[in-house]
Amino acid sequence: MDVRRAGDGDRKQLATTLARAFADDPIVSWLAAPKTYARGGERAFAAALRTSYLPKAEVYSAGDGKGVVIWVPPDKWKAPATDAIRLLPSYVAMCGRRLPRVLKLVAAMEKRHGQVEEPHWYIPFIATDPAAQGKGLGTALLQHVLANADAEGRPAYLEATCPRNQLLYHRHGFEPMDELRVDDSPPLTPMWRTPR
Repeated sequence: MDVRRAGDGDRKQLATTLARAFADDPIVSWLAAPKTYARGGERAFAAALRTSYLPKAEVYSAGDGKGVVIWVPPDKWKAPATDAIRLLPSYVAMCGRRLPRVLKLVAAMEKRHGQVEEPHWYIPFIATDPAAQGKGLGTALLQHVLANADAEGRPAYLEATCPRNQLLYHRHGFEPMDELRVDDSPPLTPMWRTPR
């Protein structure tokens, strides 16, 4: 499976893949009504790639952009307030009246993530287009980035948004830490992987 580093020229394809992959995700469905997500989901992912991830993270794709993983170095996972301000219009487009949920969830995620003191790699997003799921793209992407973490002797952290994804992450060495909920949200599961 060919895994390659993505660049700004890949942003549209990767935003499409992310938006399609997360369209039925329990957390995303809680954050955005289907109609507003359909209008603004791809725009929000494109803005996040442009503003936050392509400049400071490693973004990899597989399967002609049908699979994507965002891999943030240990010292760069905290988003500056300027990023949040720049992303606000796209979050409004994606979530509409549910925007306060996004703000609360992001604050809770950052607070929980901030309790992890050991320097680590962070996976904010890994996704496979629904039409390409079950073909090994997610596994190939995880193996690629986790091999780098293992070579450095660094752990990795992510938040699983549904039980199906937890199973994939568990197969690659991630263990659940606890469960995070905001108001009546579905559970979000922070997961940790020690290097091998």
